[in-house]
Amino acid sequence: MGNKEDFPEEKVATVDIPHMSKHTFDKEDKVIIEPKTGFQFPAILSSDTALQSMYSSKQMLAGVGLKSTTVMKLKSIKIYAFGLYIRPDDVKAKLSKKYGALPSEELKRDPSFYADLLSHDLGMTVRLMVHYKSLNMGMVKRAFDTSLRNRLKKIKGIEEDEGLEIFNSYFSQDLFLPRGTTIDFRWLPGGQLRTEIDGNHLGTIYSHHLCRAFFDIYIGDPPVSIKAKEDIGENLARILQTS
Repeated sequence: MGNKEDFPEEKVATVDIPHMSKHTFDKEDKVIIEPKTGFQFPAILSSDTALQSMYSSKQMLAGVGLKSTTVMKLKSIKIYAFGLYIRPDDVKAKLSKKYGALPSEELKRDPSFYADLLSHDLGMTVRLMVHYKSLNMGMVKRAFDTSLRNRLKKIKGIEEDEGLEIFNSYFSQDLFLPRGTTIDFRWLPGGQLRTEIDGNHLGTIYSHHLCRAFFDIYIGDPPVSIKAKEDIGENLARILQTS
């Protein structure tokens, strides 16, 4: 499976994410369940104490999706569920003037909106929750290496980036990732890509291009999940329409 970009072709679970508002920040115990796996994603994602001391890092869930593959056109295997988090105030500060008046149905299918999301240093997190019980670090490495090279070439014209080798080294050991393992990829201010597994910090890479390439996997073109990308776009449109 690891030889194909982003893992093999996915199927997407439909899930309703509550409307975003500033009041949701008070509901830190609320979770959203990805229905095909039953995995729970917190509505609000906070960083550890060390990160909070450096950045205003509380983020809101914008959408969830499921990555799955079909084996020999017969059996569907769930690889991982994912959720994308973002700071609403950052989105409004950077994009409300340009997109605030557009209806959500239009905005969620507007390529320029997602391109603008990826061009600003907004601060986002993708959380993966492993479902496939035979997933190992080597499979993760091969899948992301192929995808990131393709997207780096699209973004900067070449497949190479100084941070890619470092990123791949995080997954160099061929260890299995138990079901329920959480992997967080955080885009921090200044073009930093921070990787954590079950809350353990693996490393931080300084590369705006690599940050953009990674998040392009989920809200770029083509995305891992079209439905999840549109759910994210629709929820972000609601943010831009609030005062």
